[in-house]
Order: sequence, then structure tokens, then C-alpha cells
Amino acid sequence: MDDSAMTFFSEKSIDFSFENAKRIFSISNQWFLLMVKLNECPLLAKCFSKQSYGDNQWTISSTEYTRFFLSSGIIICEGKRRINDKDNVDRVSKSELIYIKSESELEDVRKKYEDIQILEKWSGCGMKLPDDVRVRLNPNIVWPLFQCQVVEKKTRKNFKITLGNTPNQVNYEVKESELTYLSDRDEISTINSRGFVEPRDEIPRDVLVGLKGKDKISSWSQGTSKGNIKIDFCKYEYQPHTALIVLPYTCPLFDLLTEIHYCEGADGVVLTTT
Repeated sequence: MDDSAMTFFSEKSIDFSFENAKRIFSISNQWFLLMVKLNECPLLAKCFSKQSYGDNQWTISSTEYTRFFLSSGIIICEGKRRINDKDNVDRVSKSELIYIKSESELEDVRKKYEDIQILEKWSGCGMKLPDDVRVRLNPNIVWPLFQCQVVEKKTRKNFKITLGNTPNQVNYEVKESELTYLSDRDEISTINSRGFVEPRDEIPRDVLVGLKGKDKISSWSQGTSKGNIKIDFCKYEYQPHTALIVLPYTCPLFDLLTEIHYCEGADGVVLTTT
């Protein structure tokens, strides 16, 4: 582990509790249910992400509603907007889709729309995603990645910090870099004809926190651990509009049924999908 890189973090610890286990189960269970739900419901899938095909490549991008699927939830309704014309006569428009980010907004929507019908409702996954964090969906990864940029207060040097989940641990990488603010392009994953995703999202190799060694891994510690990581704000200052989280995404458009005949005979067949 690079000791110089460790100075970027004022806290890097791991704890174990039953409360951690409940939160891990709740978030991961909701995440996998969401992937199934998106495969079953085109309306929700269209709201969650955008997919397009052109120039022999697939493009996936998040939407303005993606973060609410992951955090607090979303309600998709259909209704007719109330309109007050120049003669002060009330009338209604044609039916339109309404996206509600929380239950508390539903009452306000009822004041503006008539004949409201709830078409789909998702309660969220329980993640925390501040408004400043951009979201990228990548069908070629298994564990999430987080990136942001900080400037060293003393030298004014800029660094990019990458944190990535792997089994039972969080890995990290710190590199000096030019300051670059995120744009809409950073929310897009592109799968080209060779199957590569651009940009490539790779898990860092150096371990920051985690379960290491047989003496530290037990049946009760696995699935109950929480990594606590804090950047040293006394030495480094976060650069706004540089935070990005990259999440795995099982998209039905990219799924493939694979039948492999690896030896002669009926028993020599493997049939798989995602």
C-alpha cells in the first residue's frame, strides 16, 4: 500500500454490526429487484436509462430520474393538466406522463392535474446520491466505482481519487491530474463492435479498507462490514462538479442466450444468460 496516498484520507476504517447487515441486504435486494423490474416493464426502463444503437455501437446513458430509482424512489403517473384560459375558463389538456420524485409531491400534482392514474411505482434502493454526483451505467462491470477530484490546499495540485468496491473490501487509486469538470458525455457508456466499453471503468488495485487474512475473515464479519472513508478536508478541497459514480447495469437489450456444446452427447450442453 502506498503510504503517501494514505495521507489523502483522514478516516479509513471498517466496522461490523447487525445494522450493517440489514442495510446491505436491503440495498442489494432492492437493486436486484430493480434490475428484474426494468426487464419486465418498458415504461420504467425508459425512465431509468436511455439506450440507442448507431454506427455499429450501443450507447447507454442515465436520465434525470436515474438517481431517484437508486435513492428515494419514483412514481410515474398519467394525468390531464388543468389550464385556465384567457376567458378564465378551466379546461384540461391531453393526458401526459408525470414523474414524481417523492410521495410528498403527489398532493401538489393533484392540484395541477385531473384524472390522475398511477402507472408505475418504485420505492427506491436506499442509496444516498447527493445532487452533485453524476451517474454512469456500465453493463460490463460487477462492482460500483466512485471518482472525484480534489486540490491540495498547500501546493494547489489537483488529484483524481478513485474508489472501487470488490469482494469484502474497497480499493483506491490516487493520481495527479488536470482539473476537468464532468459533462453530459461522462454519463454515457458506449459498447463498440469489439465489445469494449468506452470509457473503460476499472477497479483500482490498492486496498484501502477490507477484510484481509484468515484471522480477520469469519462467518459473522462477512456481510456485516462497512467501510468508513473520509477525505482529509484539512489538506484537500473537493472540486465541485467532479463527482461520478459508475454502477453496474443488467440491461435486457444487451442480454444474450448462449448455448455451448462442449462435448458430444445430450449432456454436453451449457445454456446460460445473465
